[in-house]
Amino acid sequence: MIQPYDKYSEVYDFLFEDEIDYDKDIVFVKEIIDSRNYKEPVTILDLGCGTGTHAIKFAKAGFNVIGIDISESMIKRAVKKAKNENVNIEFLVQDMRKINIPREIDCAVSFFGSFAYLLTDNDLKDFFNGLNKCLRKEGLLIIDLVNREGTSRGHFLKWRLKEKGNKIVIRLSESELDEATGLIRGTYQFFVIENNYLIDRFTENHIIKTYTLDDIRRILKEHGYNVLSIYSLPELDNNKDKVKRSFTVRIVAEKYV
Repeated sequence: MIQPYDKYSEVYDFLFEDEIDYDKDIVFVKEIIDSRNYKEPVTILDLGCGTGTHAIKFAKAGFNVIGIDISESMIKRAVKKAKNENVNIEFLVQDMRKINIPREIDCAVSFFGSFAYLLTDNDLKDFFNGLNKCLRKEGLLIIDLVNREGTSRGHFLKWRLKEKGNKIVIRLSESELDEATGLIRGTYQFFVIENNYLIDRFTENHIIKTYTLDDIRRILKEHGYNVLSIYSLPELDNNKDKVKRSFTVRIVAEKYV
């Protein structure tokens, strides 16, 4: 079985280039950082950076940027994109459970679900042990995660289709939440069509972790962080009712140790 994101990396940007408001995320983080007394230039660590789009936009906004991802194929694409955009970013093939950044950073971000791949208490312990070695005191941790309270119960199917020019990519996903463990196990099937011919087909299995809002507050507190605010996604609304119903949420936390 193909490892998560090995083949997915080949169609990732094609599927999501018009679906994710990357610029909105950059403005969101910049406004928070600008409100704090950080010495410039501010260094951002992009956790699970994927093909590097967020990292590149952060660099263009004037930040020092380090991007890590466990997928070598994702990092290769990120390096190529950064070179094409003429920005200087340090991209590293690195597991979030084994963060090893030999200099101090001001802010760590984990957008679009990478945090959800930390499945066990040991995963979380290892993640925070590594992060806390490089994130400064009063530094920021901004993470997107799957909100168990906003997650559909039972077995569910979804599909995504993107068509541009002579190319079509279809992703069929079949997932189910295990309420006992909070894990969502999903199977993604991909179909790549060019000029009306199927040129590739592959399957990836993904397991992600959901959290209740009380859980994530407790976990962050245990590892030295205070939650400053929680927003619904993609609206970035901090209305409590909207946050509670949202499938994904964004947490802004401050390291106090």
